[in-house]
Parts: sequence; structure tokens; C-alpha cells
Amino acid sequence: MIVLHVFLISFLSHCNALDTPPSLGHDFHYSRIELNWNASTSTWQATTRVFTDDIEEAIQLENSNASDLRAKSRNSVQGSLNFGDSLEHSKVDSWIATYLSGHCLGFAGQSSELPIQWEFIGKEVDFDLTYLYFESQPMPPHASLTLTATLFFELFEDQVNEVTFQAADSELREWLTPEAPRTTFQWQP
Repeated sequence: MIVLHVFLISFLSHCNALDTPPSLGHDFHYSRIELNWNASTSTWQATTRVFTDDIEEAIQLENSNASDLRAKSRNSVQGSLNFGDSLEHSKVDSWIATYLSGHCLGFAGQSSELPIQWEFIGKEVDFDLTYLYFESQPMPPHASLTLTATLFFELFEDQVNEVTFQAADSELREWLTPEAPRTTFQWQP
């Protein structure tokens, strides 16, 4: 009987922890960026998995200093952005595109002569996770890609951005941190 009581107390405590509001955050700070080379379109196609509350907080922080958003207006970033529901702010996608373009910087080839221009394709919100999709412009043949990914470094000192690259038969997985935010992927096209 004591075992049953201990089990019930433990189970109920776990259930209450699941009801914790998302505004309280999570214990670890992690995102995942998957970059795949599409030879038929000559583009890098990316899927980024982030915590929904992290991307909302990053957008709010980034836009809190913008002069056109300081005023209390209909387009203000004040309050919840309501990712993925019928009350979602009308500018969320454009804010995500701006955030990604400033925090995922890429260069193709051995020099920085060919910067990657990311186009935001869209997002899928799955409660606490959000999947962001973006794609590079069509690019000439190249055998390396340098990526700097600083997603959420302004929010969390322990943030880790896992980046995986895949092109032809080559793959690379790297963990980018505030101390080492850049990596280079090389392959044989």
C-alpha cells in the first residue's frame, strides 16, 4: 500500500509539472538546424527546430528596440505573439525571416565572396516546438559552406545550436555555442 501511495504522489507531481506554464521556460537551451543540398535546384534547404517560447522571446527582444515598434500600436510586439493559432500576430513570419537572416549567416566556397541569402519559406507550430523552413538562393557549384548560427545566444549563455549538413554522400554534425558559433562543411560535389 505504501508503494502505491508513493507511486501516486510521484505521478501527480509529474502531472503538475506538465501543467507548468510555458512562460516559465525550460531547463536546456537547444535548437537544431538541418541543411541539405538539393542538387536539382542548386539550393540549400534548411529546417530549424526551436522551442516556440524561445523564438517568440527572441523576436520580442529584437523588435523591442526598433523605433517603429516602440509606439503602442496595432503592430506592436507587446504581449504574446500567439504562434500557430488564430490570434497569431500578422507580422510573425516577417519577424522570423528578419531574425533568421541576422542569426544564420552563410558563405559558399572558400571565401566570403558568395553570401547566402536565405528565403523564409514558412513554419509549423507543434505546441512547444516550432519548425522553421528556409532556402538559399540558387548557387553555382561549390565544395564548402561556412555557417555562423547565433540563434538565441542573446537570450541564453548556455544555448547550443546543433547543425547538420548533408550534400552528396557527405555529412557533418557540429554543435555551435557562443564561444564557437561558426563551422565549415566541405564535400565533393
